[in-house]
Amino acid sequence: MFGCMKIIFYIIGCLSFSSCWYPFPNAYERSMQAGRFHPDINTHIDERVNIDGYYVREKNMPGSPLEPFILYTDGTYGGIYFKDEDSTYEQKRPHTSLLNEILISKRGFNAPGGYYKVKNDTIEVNFYLSYMLRIFLIKRLFKILDRNHLLFFQQTWVMPKGDNFITDHDVLYQFVPADNLPPSTNFAGKLRRYLWENKKDWKAYKRRMKEVRKENRQ
Repeated sequence: MFGCMKIIFYIIGCLSFSSCWYPFPNAYERSMQAGRFHPDINTHIDERVNIDGYYVREKNMPGSPLEPFILYTDGTYGGIYFKDEDSTYEQKRPHTSLLNEILISKRGFNAPGGYYKVKNDTIEVNFYLSYMLRIFLIKRLFKILDRNHLLFFQQTWVMPKGDNFITDHDVLYQFVPADNLPPSTNFAGKLRRYLWENKKDWKAYKRRMKEVRKENRQ
């Protein structure tokens, strides 16, 4: 327990110090991103693993759990949160309507989300955390075991000066098929400039999303 507390205080200390001096992303942090969105992206992830559903930690697996998540062919990593946490592990209803089970904000978003890239048998996820008036990049690595299982094996907190904090993990995630998945546009992180390769494409995406949400309110 004492060791865990030391790690937590170390991360908080690093984040607090870093947040006072560096805008996000600086050149180093940008170089550490797996990639960024662009209009014609297709990761072909559906050729490697099943994606018509979500991934969730196997029951009774040790280690720190991440939120269940969805992978989209346009590079979106969508973390989701269930209204009823017990339904996270509901395997007897594999084709439940996911949009009816997960939390949605007043603005219509499911979660911040992030970006991922596939390299060989590894999926690198870029997730972003807001802390002390600053954004931080968190890199998560998953090994593809088969079409239904991913192994979460490493996480890196990327620090502005490169003094990154890396932790190893051994947590198995399994695929659960589901119907009525939220679209990849339901994740608010995609509205952030730092997640886009080109400023023009980012602005076009923001305009399109603004029009879509306006139409949905009518």
